Amino acid sequence: MTSAFPKDPAPLLVVHQGALGDLILAHWAMRSVPGPLPAQSAAVVQASWIPLATDLLGFGQALAVESPWFASLFSRPSEQAGAFLSPFRTALVFSRNPLLAENLCRAGLAVIRVAPRPPLGESIHAAEYLARELAKGLGLEPPQFPPLYPEAPAPDPSRRRVVLHPGAGSRRKRWPLENFLALERLLSQKGLECTYLAGPAEPDLAAQLMDKGKGLHNLVSSSNLKPLIERLRGACGFVGNDSGVSHIAGLLGVCTVTVFGPSDPVRWRPLGPRCRVARGEVSCEPCFETRAQNCDHPACLLGVSPEEVAAALLEETGL
Repeated sequence: MTSAFPKDPAPLLVVHQGALGDLILAHWAMRSVPGPLPAQSAAVVQASWIPLATDLLGFGQALAVESPWFASLFSRPSEQAGAFLSPFRTALVFSRNPLLAENLCRAGLAVIRVAPRPPLGESIHAAEYLARELAKGLGLEPPQFPPLYPEAPAPDPSRRRVVLHPGAGSRRKRWPLENFLALERLLSQKGLECTYLAGPAEPDLAAQLMDKGKGLHNLVSSSNLKPLIERLRGACGFVGNDSGVSHIAGLLGVCTVTVFGPSDPVRWRPLGPRCRVARGEVSCEPCFETRAQNCDHPACLLGVSPEEVAAALLEETGL
C-alpha cells in the first residue's frame, strides 16, 4: 500500500465495517498512497462484500465482520481471534471504535485508525479525507487527489448495452423511475440497448420493471456481486443514483453518470476515469446527512432531466 508501512513481509490487516460505497472510497484512499498492498493482505468486511474485496480490491483473503472471532474484539478477544491475528504486524482500521483498536494493539499489532467518513460540514470528498488521515497516520505528506486512475481502454463501439440502476440504499436518493424509462427511450433512439438492475432492497422497483416487460438483472442477494461485475464490464455505460453500484461502475472504468439529489456529490461522488455527476441547480445545501426527510419537491433531484443525463452519457462514451 505504501513504502511507509513496515518493510516486513507480514501481510496487512484492513478492517472496514461500512457500506459498499464507503468501502470502495476507502479503497481509492489506500490507492492514493504510493506502493502496493503487502502480499496476501486481508480485509475484514461485511460478508456481502467479500467477493468485491478479493476480486476487485486486491486482497489476498477477506473475512466477514459478522464472524464470532471478530465480534469478540469489541469485548474480550477469543483464542480464535488471537490465532487469526498472529500473522499480522499492522492493522489499518476504518472505525471510530476505540475498543477495537485497543484490542488489536493488545494482540501485538501496530494500529492506524481512521474515522470512516469526514465530519459533517466538511466540504471534502470522503476518499480525499480518508487519504489525508491515512497519510497523517503514516507520517506522510497529504497524497495527490483525485488519485491516479488506471489507464482505461477507449470505449468499444461494438458495445451497445447500458445498465440502468434506478435504486439506492435510501429512497430519498432515487431519481424517479419514470425518468429512467424516459432515458431508456432516448438511448434506444441512438441504437443502445438498456437493461435494468434491481438490488435485494428494491423489490418494488423489480416488480414495476417486470410488469413493464423490461430486461432486468434482479440481484436476489447483495452477495451476488460477481455476475453484477461481469455485467458492468460488458456494458458501454451505466446510469444510477448515489449508491454502491455506481461506485463499482466507476471503479471498473465504465462510463458512469450518477444522479445526485439530497446527498452531496462533493463528498460522495463516484471516482474513476469516466465518471460524471448530474444534479439539479439549487441554492440550498445538500441535506441528506443533516435532515430526516427530503423537502416536498426536491429540485436537486427532480431538476435533472432525462435529456441531460442522456447527453452526458453519450458524450462520455463517444457514441
